[in-house]
Amino acid sequence: MIRYFTVAFCLFFVGAALAFDEPRDFRGIPWEVSSDEAERLIRQQWTSRRADGELVLDTEITKRHWDERVKYFFFRDKLASLPVNFGLSFLDDKFVHAEIFFKSKDFPLIESAFKEKYGSPTTENSIPLQTGFGVRYNGKELRWNGPSMRIWLRQYDGKITDGTASLRKLIFLEYLAQKDKLKKKDAAKDL
Repeated sequence: MIRYFTVAFCLFFVGAALAFDEPRDFRGIPWEVSSDEAERLIRQQWTSRRADGELVLDTEITKRHWDERVKYFFFRDKLASLPVNFGLSFLDDKFVHAEIFFKSKDFPLIESAFKEKYGSPTTENSIPLQTGFGVRYNGKELRWNGPSMRIWLRQYDGKITDGTASLRKLIFLEYLAQKDKLKKKDAAKDL
């Protein structure tokens, strides 16, 4: 009996240490809201900030379709005082994914903001990167794993000048994995 209690007790605290409080929204846009509502909320934020005398970087939202099920919005804005690019994805017209593209030199401030907002990451790794000239760097990658969402923050994303952050609902990750599996299966038919 004591053995089962000890195992259950340990699992409870390990699970609690690995989990984080998943955000209910991203920058005031609730998860799973429609693309029309998300656009309305973004424009409302810009209007409000302009009324407060704040400089708004860009008021254009670029819209694209990845495929028949996924819409994608892209826009410029600020994170704290930093100019960044945002991408929002909608699976079956439900908001499921947010990306932030930033300059890697701004990583310390963004890392601090993420830790303040989401707590300690589930994992923190060093990721090697090599430039075209052979110079090697080690960048940080932080991950937060929740029951219905994954967040990761990368100091370098393909280039030493660019960093990225991604907040994805699991349903979107499952969709991407299924799509990738089908793509590999189709490629195998061509061999």
